[in-house]
Amino acid sequence: MSQVRTNSIVPIGGVPGGASGGGIIQTVSTTKTDSFTFSVSQGSFTDITGMSVSITPRSSSNKICVFVSLGSSGSGMDALYRIVRDSTVIGAGTAGTIGNGFNCYQGNDGGKVFSTGFYFLDSPATTSAITYKIQGTQTGGSGTVHIGRRQADSSAGYSNTIMVMEVSG
Repeated sequence: MSQVRTNSIVPIGGVPGGASGGGIIQTVSTTKTDSFTFSVSQGSFTDITGMSVSITPRSSSNKICVFVSLGSSGSGMDALYRIVRDSTVIGAGTAGTIGNGFNCYQGNDGGKVFSTGFYFLDSPATTSAITYKIQGTQTGGSGTVHIGRRQADSSAGYSNTIMVMEVSG
């Protein structure tokens, strides 16, 4: 005789309102294995090529948790990153004059890669396809930021990842 045993069954669209939420519905990720270099004026953000991912939420009440892991290098300035949903900046603070986002201290050593990781729990309230991407700037007036490599060595590559998870509401 066959048996099926389970503690619970969660619908593909997530747990209904009023029930315990938090189940992972789907996960999508992209890993960037090549390098990217950008030079922008302080506070002007640029898209980081290869650091975007698209997801179609199954329920408008579900949330999307965005996880980012980046390694960058530069001399004499810090890098500043932000998450953009379609064309809307999310998770950034509102204080400051340079630009708002997640800081990565790079110090004054182009021979090292400085890692940063950040995450944000978004409530997009849609079941349409959405794209999350990462943008970057630097905080030193002018300068060059190298993603996925050391400034002093263009042959050394490091991977960077953006991952999104749909979490039932």
